[in-house]
Amino acid sequence: MTITSLNDFKEEILTIIQNLKEKGSYQANSYLTEQETAAEEAFKQELLESLANGNTRLAAGGNGLEQLIKELVEIEGYTKVRIEAKNQSSDISDIDISAEKNDRFNNSRLLIQAKHHRGQTSSHGLRQLITHETDDDESNVQKWLMTTGSLSSESKKLAEEHNIRVMEGKDLVEWISESLEHLSPATKQKLGIIEVPKIVKLK
Repeated sequence: MTITSLNDFKEEILTIIQNLKEKGSYQANSYLTEQETAAEEAFKQELLESLANGNTRLAAGGNGLEQLIKELVEIEGYTKVRIEAKNQSSDISDIDISAEKNDRFNNSRLLIQAKHHRGQTSSHGLRQLITHETDDDESNVQKWLMTTGSLSSESKKLAEEHNIRVMEGKDLVEWISESLEHLSPATKQKLGIIEVPKIVKLK
């Protein structure tokens, strides 16, 4: 008979004890779940940094971000999704992307201003949306400011006052993560995303 020291299983024992203290039980697959969650959070943080810092192969000048958002909107089931021409008017009013969804139960239109920024995004994009007029029924129109950066509390208040929805970088990355299986291989490559099986050390 071989006698094995408990020290060889120290990490496993400590993990079980910690789970018993925190959750009152221990399941063998809980460790894998924790590792998967940690890996997903690390992925989203790295993707956010890559997007904000321009460390991707998306087209420069904001066009790459617009193309990415266009694809994400199409995945959501919107049709007639198009990137609008620049300098649409003589004032600051402007939208980057428009989209429509018309079915038996829904009739809506999206007007999106996209900002590829690092750090804080100013209120300029909001003012571009505020001054943009549309002939559509306002109740069917959603105006969105989407940015790879963040917004100040003042900008968020301004958006709320004008019924404009905002999506900051962390929320944009969450959207990308949820849509991964539907993104085109070309877009994944531009974002630097690869999908390969990974082995974790079991405890």
